[in-house]
Amino acid sequence: MTRTLSETRFIALSREISQLLEAAQGAAAKDKARGYWQIGGRIERERLSEEAGYHNSVLRDLSRTTSLSIRTLQRSVAFHAAYDEVPDAHLTWGHYQLLSAIDSKKERRFYERQAENESWSVSQLRDAIRFDLFHGGQPDKGPLERPTSLSYTYLARLERVVVLSGQS
Repeated sequence: MTRTLSETRFIALSREISQLLEAAQGAAAKDKARGYWQIGGRIERERLSEEAGYHNSVLRDLSRTTSLSIRTLQRSVAFHAAYDEVPDAHLTWGHYQLLSAIDSKKERRFYERQAENESWSVSQLRDAIRFDLFHGGQPDKGPLERPTSLSYTYLARLERVVVLSGQS
């Protein structure tokens, strides 16, 4: 069932999200993630329609009243939708923003375990997802070393230099 928000319900929603945000901002990493999961759940409970942009319209208004960006509100909703309950891994909100974008629960759980077991930073997790480690991808080894042996040295001769008018 799709519902619209009355002004009274919007004010109550905004107040509740502000309270959850306040509690999350002063919390440790795991509790901060819990706060964003609760924010997403609170928005989700309103069952806002995504048709005709109504959902995002409400999120824009919430963004103005709660000081959270619309993108953070969207990510909170995605986080809540991706996890049936607050994950018990000791990862940060930044980790969960990346993990929530993964559709497959099995793949998401793989990256979650790897990030926790290997103590990956958010950027390391981002790289692992980008390299598709779940499907056997390999991380970059970094830039190639410049060969120094003579077999990689080429002899060249400059025959002429062309200077175009107006350029130097």
